Amino acid sequence: MPIYEYRCRNCDEKFEILIRSEQDEKNLSCSECGSKDVMRLYSMFGFSSERGFVSSTQSSLSCSSCGVKNCSSCK
Repeated sequence: MPIYEYRCRNCDEKFEILIRSEQDEKNLSCSECGSKDVMRLYSMFGFSSERGFVSSTQSSLSCSSCGVKNCSSCK
């Protein structure tokens, strides 16, 4: 059962929810304001490598300890 990310078009709240059926998605509302005007977001993904878990966004972000992009010494 997938967990999807949504953003409320009314209050701009971003939230995640487990969708078990089509009916769950039809009855979906914002967790903050209750609006039914929500849109599903494209979620980022991650993968495992020899160095551990890697987020799909890590390759474009600077290293938190030295500020260098794509630093091979960071863990």
